[in-house]
Amino acid sequence: MTRLEALERKYKTMNIDEMTLVELKQARGNMRGWMDAVMADNGARGVVEVAGLERVPSLYDLAAVEAKMRAVEVEIAWRERGEG
Repeated sequence: MTRLEALERKYKTMNIDEMTLVELKQARGNMRGWMDAVMADNGARGVVEVAGLERVPSLYDLAAVEAKMRAVEVEIAWRERGEG
């Protein structure tokens, strides 16, 4: 499994409403780290291997993960304000 696949699987199964503030902050840090690693790998190799085939990750793949990361960041901000 590639880093991008692992990250996609993680964000798809993540239920923000059931997570504590500490868990949300940990998830945000992990997502940032994984995104940085995916981008570094792609910059170095230009491709991601999926099921034995190589492909360039689509902008949709990366945008979907970034959207989930932003949702986590928004939830953190609301909870820190005491409104969530």
